[in-house]
Amino acid sequence: MGPELDLHQLQVFVVVAETRHFGLAAKQMFMTQPTVSYHVRALEERLGVQLLVRTRPAVMLTEAGRILLPRARKLLADSSLTVEQVRAARDGLVGEDLRIGLVDAAFDLHDILIGEFTRTHPQVRVHRRQLSSVEQLRRLADGRLDVAVCRAALAPPTLRSQLIRLDPVVVVMAADHPLAGRASIELRDLRDELFILDADNEAPEFRQYVTHLCRTAGFSPRISSIQPATLHDATGMQPGSTALGIVPGCIRAAVSRTDGMLVAVPLTPTSHYDWSLLWLGDTPPPVVTQFLTVALRTAEEHGWLTGRRGQG
Repeated sequence: MGPELDLHQLQVFVVVAETRHFGLAAKQMFMTQPTVSYHVRALEERLGVQLLVRTRPAVMLTEAGRILLPRARKLLADSSLTVEQVRAARDGLVGEDLRIGLVDAAFDLHDILIGEFTRTHPQVRVHRRQLSSVEQLRRLADGRLDVAVCRAALAPPTLRSQLIRLDPVVVVMAADHPLAGRASIELRDLRDELFILDADNEAPEFRQYVTHLCRTAGFSPRISSIQPATLHDATGMQPGSTALGIVPGCIRAAVSRTDGMLVAVPLTPTSHYDWSLLWLGDTPPPVVTQFLTVALRTAEEHGWLTGRRGQG
């Protein structure tokens, strides 16, 4: 039987290998540098190989270290997943259902959150419901939905919410629109443009948000008579279209899949659309609590609550 691996030693090795610096690794792990060095040496002695070459200014991986690094990452991820699944079984989540309301499947926010939750909780059956924000709040209130993913601005007092993403909004338009070539667009430059917005009875909080943005720049938006069924439809401009939409930045991935027909240009000064998770009552069921935990961890990993654009 080969040597048993210590997960903590593996974690220290991975951080040193990724930072290429013992001091930076120690700071990141809230440890002293001698302690980091001790764990790496202990792992090397356990395996009987040298993993790192301690040079200046950076630490280098040996061939053995390069082989171990991806395997160590996988072992740590598998260990974390095992803990999540065992705890889920303890909390009675095996075979549970989670009904999630989504404003629009085009926003990558939903795929990231649900993807991470199903990865860590494969025993929970997740049911997506693409619904307007109004309908999401209605179904939360009468128990037909467990979690809503939308803006909490107009939620009734019976619902609770947790902010999970500050999303820089972008201006989406046809690639041949006169403003499409800009690196960024000032809000005041949209004074004479035609906006596509959802109907007030479908997404009142978003319509309110865009209207408020425009009024802070000294004008009221001219709104197209076209009423999109979803926010993604608001980006469905054809070449030659003069209409545009102010949309949360997590639409970027969908825009990039339009083969260059559409562009998404950052708005300046930066304004953030606040995405929240909403649920009914002060004591949510365990499956909702677990989803909130995963969502907050994911938000932290992607930097969603710092106001900068995350990695997904």
